[in-house]
Amino acid sequence: MTSAVWNLIFFCIALGILVTIHEGGHYFAARLCKVKVYRFALGFGPVIYRRILRNGTEFAICLLPLGGYVKMKGEYDDKEEEQDSTSSTRKGPFFTSKDHKDASVDGTEQSKDGVIETDFAHIVTSQDVNVEDLKDSYAKQDDDLNDSFDQKTIGQRAFIIAAGPLSNMLLAVVLFWLAFMMGVSGLKSVVGEVIPGTIAAESGFKEYDFIKSIDGKSLDNWRDASVELISGIGSKVDVTVQEDLGKGPERKLVLDLSGIELSRNTAFFDEIGLNYCVGKIERKIFLADKENSAAAKAGLKDGDIVLAVNGVPCDTWYAVSRALRNSGFDGTDITVLRNGQEITFNVIPGKMERKGQKEPSPFFGIGVEVEPIPELYSTFSYGPVEAMVHAYRETLKFSTFIFTTLNKLITGHINADNISGPIAIAQGAGESAESGLTYFLQFLAMLSVNLGILNLLPIPILDGGQLIFLAYEKVVGKKLNPAMQNSLLYLGLCLLLGFTFLAIFNDIAFL
Repeated sequence: MTSAVWNLIFFCIALGILVTIHEGGHYFAARLCKVKVYRFALGFGPVIYRRILRNGTEFAICLLPLGGYVKMKGEYDDKEEEQDSTSSTRKGPFFTSKDHKDASVDGTEQSKDGVIETDFAHIVTSQDVNVEDLKDSYAKQDDDLNDSFDQKTIGQRAFIIAAGPLSNMLLAVVLFWLAFMMGVSGLKSVVGEVIPGTIAAESGFKEYDFIKSIDGKSLDNWRDASVELISGIGSKVDVTVQEDLGKGPERKLVLDLSGIELSRNTAFFDEIGLNYCVGKIERKIFLADKENSAAAKAGLKDGDIVLAVNGVPCDTWYAVSRALRNSGFDGTDITVLRNGQEITFNVIPGKMERKGQKEPSPFFGIGVEVEPIPELYSTFSYGPVEAMVHAYRETLKFSTFIFTTLNKLITGHINADNISGPIAIAQGAGESAESGLTYFLQFLAMLSVNLGILNLLPIPILDGGQLIFLAYEKVVGKKLNPAMQNSLLYLGLCLLLGFTFLAIFNDIAFL
């Protein structure tokens, strides 16, 4: 199990990269449009490090890494600027932050010995900074409206606002590009067991079918298959399969997903009735602990072939595993074939806590040998040009997938308990990093796509909401009434905080 410290380290690394790129997009777009930037902050809350850049911008790192902001001249009305030029309500990816109101124009305070003070440390900049001179310099610059955000054209302001999310999308392309050049491994989309009586069985799936395409979209691995099947929830999807691991004839199937509702504690492929193939699996067992496991204490031995569980015949290991998982804790009759003789043992299982399940599962200590099938596993690596093409397609695919899942959240086909927060992100970051660099790069790329898309949603406090305000100004010919705009911003803040609390609640509930 990945440790909490390990998860936290890679969570901070992942979020630090994403926030820096997002806010860096805003910052460099503002500079390109010749807008004065007062502060470029990573994180929110108490400042732990700050310095003044040569162009007069204050760069700050704050204690809590869940966001960031870029404070520009003319972002808000001039009266607010005069009262508190460093007060900011710029949003971050997850939370809104607001700086200390007792900060000076440049966001710093000067102690008696001339050292720049922060909340937790005294930081000496690379050159001696005279804060009073800096204030005078800012005062002179503030007289010039040419470097004010609100004096720029609608197109320039839209470019500055959109630059953050677009930077995240560009980062995703770069990360996928690196991963594809290094080599991406995947499990081929070959069906293992088809559970009898499920929609997959009714659709005509068979063991060792290779899922070649879904709704005309070709795919190679189970991750691609998962994306397309989840996208098809609430409707019927056309599936093309090829028998015998992709070597046999093709068949056209229709999989009806209209009755599926995806929740966080539901095994999606079990709900459909498909298991992915990991190799050839026999019912011949081995004992994980030959002395202390529940199966060993009951008398089972290595090499026994399981025939039935609680009197119900099981002709595949998948059926055995499913029957054991649902058998309860009072005692389970397991019938095995040993040396040509059928023997039944009553096994009282232990309890195992499983990730994503609120209740423990029976644990018997029984394993099974799997004969590898080499063609099930594939690694793809490309040259720089081809890798860039695949990276662009991957970014576009996940962007489309996010919009699709958002739509299904609204329609109710995907349960709201699937909304994840910082705890789930930390777990994903740690697990992907533990799996290897290419997995971490792909995780980071998908997270960056999420951040970019979510910031473009038309919620007032997010970048997408700000773009809506600009669109209104373009159509109507004047800015939205300030009182109305502030009301919408507070509404957006409430929505964002509501989603944040829901995500954290879901994370805690499914720990």
